[in-house]
Amino acid sequence: MKAIRELNHFLPELYREGKISRQDVHFIFGKIREILESNKKYQSIYPELNLFCNWCFHPKLSASKTIFSALIRISKSIAYALDKDMNEEDKVIRTKEFISVSANILNIPKLRLGMKSVLESFDIDARIVTEKAWWDSCMQLLLQEVSEKPLRFPEDVVSGELTKGLAYKAFQELMKISDNSNDKVISLEIKADDREKQYMLHLKTLSGLTFILALLEKEEDAAYSS
Repeated sequence: MKAIRELNHFLPELYREGKISRQDVHFIFGKIREILESNKKYQSIYPELNLFCNWCFHPKLSASKTIFSALIRISKSIAYALDKDMNEEDKVIRTKEFISVSANILNIPKLRLGMKSVLESFDIDARIVTEKAWWDSCMQLLLQEVSEKPLRFPEDVVSGELTKGLAYKAFQELMKISDNSNDKVISLEIKADDREKQYMLHLKTLSGLTFILALLEKEEDAAYSS
């Protein structure tokens, strides 16, 4: 397959040069996307990898089961945290749970493991995911690539104009969570916070309320032995 041959040529050259650019990341994820599209089973086995591969190439994404599941999962955690009938101690615990769920919703550790598995399945040199320095650099550039490209429910589904299809069914599930529009997240966007030198998640709800949280994207060093 052409994409495999191209990665087998490109990655060793990249490692020899000892540095990676945003253009390189775009190329790598583009070729992995071609591999996933030619081997459909990988798209379902590695949904995080498939999501990021598509995310790199679209100004916004609104037609993915993985996206809808993530937005529903975040919304449920917010609804749980905003339950007005709980005491103050439970409120603190549930708020921490919401922050943890939201900050980890993109599951970057699983993205790395999925990418590692796919590369190794085709005997492609996987140092970009098995060596921490390479992966940290790759992730920073990948987050630049996908920043300000929202993951969202389609606008015609949210407005009620479209009443069929996968997005509509997922939106109906979202609406059943509670009667509070403050807990229904309809879009997720990554934005850089230059003051804090990190990336933030912006979660916009049906009511227009936006939750802003730090994105968790680092693993312990020991994880790279797996």
